[in-house]
Amino acid sequence: MPGNHDVDGVAYRFSGKDVTAEYGATTEEFAQIFESMGLSQAFSRDETSLSYAVKLTEDFWILMIDVNGYGIKGFIPEQTIAWVKDQLRKAKRAKATVLGVSHQNLLLHNERFPFGYQIIGAEELIELYKKYGVKLHFSGHIHMQHIMQADGITDIASSSMAVTPNQYGLLEISPDRSMSYQTVPIDVAGWASEMGKTDENLLHFSDYAAAFFDINTRSKIQDMLEDKTISMEEKERMRAFALDVNRRYFAGSLTDALEDSEGLALWKKNLPEARWTHYFENMITESARGMNHWSSD
Repeated sequence: MPGNHDVDGVAYRFSGKDVTAEYGATTEEFAQIFESMGLSQAFSRDETSLSYAVKLTEDFWILMIDVNGYGIKGFIPEQTIAWVKDQLRKAKRAKATVLGVSHQNLLLHNERFPFGYQIIGAEELIELYKKYGVKLHFSGHIHMQHIMQADGITDIASSSMAVTPNQYGLLEISPDRSMSYQTVPIDVAGWASEMGKTDENLLHFSDYAAAFFDINTRSKIQDMLEDKTISMEEKERMRAFALDVNRRYFAGSLTDALEDSEGLALWKKNLPEARWTHYFENMITESARGMNHWSSD
């Protein structure tokens, strides 16, 4: 199903240093292009969106809930909610376990990212999940690996494969319908070596991807660290802290408490009102747990 950048908008072509705006796919064109990637397997399709339902087995169903097609852009229409409710009623009668999927998040994964990240109208969907016993939902959009739980529902936001550490999620479903989830890194370096590639960035892809991520983080904090009142030594410690924490946060491996961190203390001392300082402080509110594993009861 489409993400927020995939349909009814402008696409871009990159060639060297040139960037050219191109015609983007319509919702209908997207559905045609990706027909074989799920839509053709549907036993039920929503008339309002590109939402559809698939039977993985007779007693395990997947609800693909679209909140981007046909100009919807992040909210779930009442007609789609009605369609979801109808599918959940059918699943209850069939005694089927249901897994939900959306692009934007079902639950709020970070208080610094409210608008545009969580589905607008997610409350209605959550209430339906609670009523019909849906325990697990997958989403993405925020590009980082993160797991949130509320009201007996788990929302796993899978990290982008384009972001270090370039991983995907593996969900294992047992015959008794208990489930376990873990992230698996893509072995680009192993593939490059096996294929006889000579590009050093491919042969040492993990290092390359992490360095690329750090470059982006560095560019975002650089202007804030230009404050002349901050010593060079403190700037370097603040920069090193930001690079390390942001990389681990996106990877889902931020398991160390930050309250006593010297780096965080320097951010709070020198830039108490900066949005990055609040961003780091928000991490503290999370329990020190890894986001790369999950299992049901």
